[in-house]
Amino acid sequence: PFQGRVTAQWRGYTNHAGMDIAPPTAGQTGRPVYAAFAGKVKKLHRGAKRGNTRSTWAPGRTGNGILIENPDGEGNGYNHVNPLATLSVGDTVKAGELIGYNDTSGRQTGPHLHFEMWADADNSSSDYDPRKAFKAHGITPGDAPKVSSSAASKPAASGVKQTKLAKEAGLTVAQVKKLQTFLNKNYPAYSSLAQDGDY
Repeated sequence: PFQGRVTAQWRGYTNHAGMDIAPPTAGQTGRPVYAAFAGKVKKLHRGAKRGNTRSTWAPGRTGNGILIENPDGEGNGYNHVNPLATLSVGDTVKAGELIGYNDTSGRQTGPHLHFEMWADADNSSSDYDPRKAFKAHGITPGDAPKVSSSAASKPAASGVKQTKLAKEAGLTVAQVKKLQTFLNKNYPAYSSLAQDGDY
C-alpha cells in the first residue's frame, strides 16, 4: 500500500496492532497510499491534527485514516493518512486504487503509514501480522505499490495531458495549476514554487 521501509513490526493489539512503513526519505508527507485489497470504505476520519491523542477511526488510533472492509469480512486499516476528498463511507475501492496521502496526524514520531490487518472488520482487536498477507501474495513490505488502472476519483477528460499528481488526483493540469495559484497567494511557503501542474 505504501513505498518505503518498515520501521516497526506488528506486536499485537495491546502493543502495536500494525506495521509501520516510513517513506523513502525521512519526514516526507503527501506520499500516495493505495488500497492493499479491494473492499468497501467502512470508516474514515479527516481533520485530526499532529499530536492528537483522541481515538479517531478505531479505538486507540489517533490519526486520520481509513478502514476498508474486504468482501471476505476482513478489514484493512490505514492510519496517519489523509483520505482523498472524493472518498466517503460506503464507497468501493479496487486493490491498488489511490485512497489518500500520508500525513502527520495523530501520535507519531515521524511520518509513516501505519497499516493494519483485521480478521474481522467489526473488531479492532482481531488484528494480525500484516506480513502474513504480504507473504501470501509475494509482496515485500515497502515495495512500490502495484497501482490499479482505475482512479479513485473522476478521471480527467481524454486527450488532456496530465502530470503524475494530476493523474493520481483525477484532475487536469489546469485544475492543479489553479490549486497551486491559490497556495501561492495564500501561503508564503508556496510563494516561490512554479505553477507547473505537478507537485
